[in-house]
Amino acid sequence: MGLYVYGSLTTGDYAPASDIDVIVMLDRSPADGTVGELRTMHEALAALDPAGKLHCLYVAADSAGDAERLCTYWFGDRMTKWQMKVLTRAELVTAGVSLYGAWPPPGIEPVPLRDLQAAAL
Repeated sequence: MGLYVYGSLTTGDYAPASDIDVIVMLDRSPADGTVGELRTMHEALAALDPAGKLHCLYVAADSAGDAERLCTYWFGDRMTKWQMKVLTRAELVTAGVSLYGAWPPPGIEPVPLRDLQAAAL
């Protein structure tokens, strides 16, 4: 459904030690077989990026607003699970860039200030 970049790469404070934050918005969570294919793809890409800078979160649009739901996540050199946290959603909405897909990303709503404050605490 969409491919989005956010974080320091889009806010202007990217540095050589920074990571590259990507969200892939899907119509549903990837099945186990698909996760295996994604792992293989990311391992091949990691061979080109030995610093492990690529962080790619795979999010089902219907659960993008659920900060507790674990999503498939490539974290530099391994596949794991991570959440679409409140701060991640806020950063995506305010400074993200669509490389492919609709804007705003499906399932992503602006984050109320009180939710940001609670997440920061």
